[in-house]
Amino acid sequence: SNGLAFSADGARGFYVDSHERVVQALTLDESGRLASRGVHVDLSAESGAPDGLALAPDGSVYVAMFGGGNVLRVDPAGAVVERITVPVAQVTACTLDPTGTTLFITTSDYGVAAEDRSSHGSVFRTPVVPSTPRTRPEDGR
Repeated sequence: SNGLAFSADGARGFYVDSHERVVQALTLDESGRLASRGVHVDLSAESGAPDGLALAPDGSVYVAMFGGGNVLRVDPAGAVVERITVPVAQVTACTLDPTGTTLFITTSDYGVAAEDRSSHGSVFRTPVVPSTPRTRPEDGR
């Protein structure tokens, strides 16, 4: 497993299973125990393997694709709705700034020839459209 993130209320979480190339969705009960788990999105058809992730306020998940050279935005229903291209292949993790308007993306130089490492192992940033909190259909919050 790799990336892990929880909603602000702690009721829902997501984690990356890089080996299976999926993002799992978790639901926690009021005591914080695992209530359910299932595949949120299968990324096996995408280039690269899912690595780190970040959760947006609207419930979208940004997923760094190691070896794929991009970050995918997955909507709350589990559909890939955006691809953010990074100028290097080994994308490792991402996080949003507190306002949700900037995505920071980390990369690695792992497996990259020394002469090709100029931008690998860097941190990139890109503006993103801020999202608004979504309501949870099961309880209206």
